[in-house]
Amino acid sequence: MNLDERTIIRKGEWEYYVSYEDMTAWITKGTTGGEAIFTLPQSVSLNGVTFTIESVDLSAFSSEESLTELHIPDSYTYIDEYAFCGCSNLRKVFIGKGLRHYMYWSFKFCPLEVIRISGNNPYMKISDDGKCVLSKDGTRLIYMAIDSDAITVPNGVKILEGCAISCSSVKSINLPATLEILEGCAIIENVNLKELAVPEGV
Repeated sequence: MNLDERTIIRKGEWEYYVSYEDMTAWITKGTTGGEAIFTLPQSVSLNGVTFTIESVDLSAFSSEESLTELHIPDSYTYIDEYAFCGCSNLRKVFIGKGLRHYMYWSFKFCPLEVIRISGNNPYMKISDDGKCVLSKDGTRLIYMAIDSDAITVPNGVKILEGCAISCSSVKSINLPATLEILEGCAIIENVNLKELAVPEGV
């Protein structure tokens, strides 16, 4: 979406940025309506015109305390910072094939236990242990999604992206010998961390 061409529309409690140029929409404010299991809408219509929803904007669904399980459809490409921040009961997230960008801050203060990514997603995948969101080729750790006492970053990861590891419970982090780069704030706010060995050559 070209930000210069976007228009704000409102429907009930919902608010969107829409683009008549490419017929896409961002959710800027939404609500789950108290539902525990919620699937994000794939489109929104206004005056007979339908827009495909591709993004959730900053803090759009923050503090939806009833939410326990979230499904992100294939049309979504982007989840912005703090989009679901403070959803204090959100434990399961299922991601479609279109999503190419989200990060730790998107789900800050959410006690995630399960995260699944469509096998048809060409941009990212979940690690074998189900805890790490990785680039599709496995060389970048995008986000350590599941908090635990001990974290092992999968072998083959070369880059830890910004804010990739931010876990309140973790006491030790095991980094692979393949690691080459720690981006800014890659390991941040791990308040109980006691042991971290950085491989030679990083």
